Amino acid sequence: MESALSSIIFERHVPREARTANDDWTGVTDAKARKRVQNRLNQRLYRRRRAAQREAQRASARCRKETGRPTLLAARTPHVKPSKVQADDVSPGAEPPCCEWPLYFSHDVSRRGHLSSQSLHNSQAQSKPPVQPPPSCSPNPRDRHDQQQQHDNQSHPALIKQPLDHFNYHHPSPSCAAILENGHVRRIHHYAATTLWPAFGHQILSSNETLASAFFRLSMTDDLLLNSFIWPAALEMSLHCPASPENDAIMLTCQNRSLCRVRMHIENDTVNDSVIFAVLAFTISATNPGRVRNEIPRNRDEEEREGSCFGLFAPPLRSLGWLDYFSHFRWAEAHVSALRRLVFARGDLDVITTPGIAEQVQSTDILQASLGLKKPNFALCQLYRHVLLHQVSVVRPPRERASVFFPEGAGQDDDDDNEEIKDLLLDMKMYCRLLDTGSGNPATSSSWETHVYRNLIQYRLLLLPESTGHTELCRLAILIFAYGVIYPLARPEPLKVLIGRLRRRLESDEARVSTCTSKRTEFLLWVAVMGAMGAGHSNADDEVFFISLIPSLVSLKAVMMEFLWLGPACDQGALELWTQTHH
Repeated sequence: MESALSSIIFERHVPREARTANDDWTGVTDAKARKRVQNRLNQRLYRRRRAAQREAQRASARCRKETGRPTLLAARTPHVKPSKVQADDVSPGAEPPCCEWPLYFSHDVSRRGHLSSQSLHNSQAQSKPPVQPPPSCSPNPRDRHDQQQQHDNQSHPALIKQPLDHFNYHHPSPSCAAILENGHVRRIHHYAATTLWPAFGHQILSSNETLASAFFRLSMTDDLLLNSFIWPAALEMSLHCPASPENDAIMLTCQNRSLCRVRMHIENDTVNDSVIFAVLAFTISATNPGRVRNEIPRNRDEEEREGSCFGLFAPPLRSLGWLDYFSHFRWAEAHVSALRRLVFARGDLDVITTPGIAEQVQSTDILQASLGLKKPNFALCQLYRHVLLHQVSVVRPPRERASVFFPEGAGQDDDDDNEEIKDLLLDMKMYCRLLDTGSGNPATSSSWETHVYRNLIQYRLLLLPESTGHTELCRLAILIFAYGVIYPLARPEPLKVLIGRLRRRLESDEARVSTCTSKRTEFLLWVAVMGAMGAGHSNADDEVFFISLIPSLVSLKAVMMEFLWLGPACDQGALELWTQTHH
């Protein structure tokens, strides 16, 4: 085994012109000298490995959702620079050893048989920096963050890393290669390509390519896109991982680079798709991960103490599209306005040809509008229109199925004016059916169609105009249901505003439950249940008001199922309401 290893190391490190028959293991021929060197290197490697294990163990204890024994994580192989001996031994005419760039994406990691060669290489790597860009880097991609995800995957499905095998990889441009020389930048870039962007769930229709694949490929060709790709990933990565000074430094460095390039493009009137994406990233105003991290409840007990953002609802897909983290960001209105002007100056989202940028602008715009209960700024992009016309509309039931929401004698507007809200109600029922049937299949529930489907529902809900009477009651009730089940923002403010509006509307409604027809009574019962579940325990006054409207009906769930209802998200809260009405 030793002779085989020596042969491998001999061929790898010693140039062909310098090889002699007596050379063995990079010039160390004495067996005792080799043993002393190897023992010293083994001790040094053992101490580094133990230190990395202790650091990972402390990180695991800090990030664990529940109390318990920390999970011992595997150690990371130390990053090694090319050795001085290796660089000096290469003859002027010989080509330097080449490696497939980048090595940190290689799946062939941690070979135990090469421990001796790696140890000796570590001892020689001291002073000389890499000569040829791109530099060789550690082939082990399992850094501290990826190790931490091993026990977070079950509680946060979006943290499941996606493989990079299917990516259509191209060599980076010189400017991008210079940025990626930093090992911490490569680590964040790898996290963004395998974890962050796959969770947004968008698909490029023209090439049938995922958003993560497209951004991974494009970020290798444009340094502005690469910097704008990295610094939001560093910010988001800091929210659920141990605090890292390197992440903060990279975030600020890439942010400053992006800002300088954006100013240069705007001054030269050369605004392109990369500038729009960079301004989209700058709409995030609160870039202090520590402050945002402190606002996110770490477990269910802490969430109950602070008051649930979802009332008595239990939404099934809180982490789809990173909604649970991005809800806590603060957004810069000046940059949001600048983004809107830049997109409108180009024409609209359809003019953006770079894959993935229009879809991400659309998704972020819906999130920002949802936080403020405002109308979205942009019309639907091509992907969203395609899903709406060719998928959502195809599975939509006949419009007559929505008549339960508009019973006779309810005093609603003409049917022609309610066509949009009826179609929206039917789409919400079909989406709930999709969540109910796919609850046992995470791949189906978290697919890109599910994400776009959800965003389409929220987009059209926000566009519904304020009305009067029965139609306004219906609009407010389905908005409460959407914020509690379909689009669960991790912020309590929008739901509280909707609860207050619904209560004022019910208090001014002349048609009380006791004086209505049976169908109208069932509708008002559903509205009251939505209000009570949305209020939850955060506002006792509102909760008591809505509970007072709920009669003691044995068939409460049967009535609810005729309207909008999702059992896994609503049954437990309805049981609490039912218990309170009997007391």
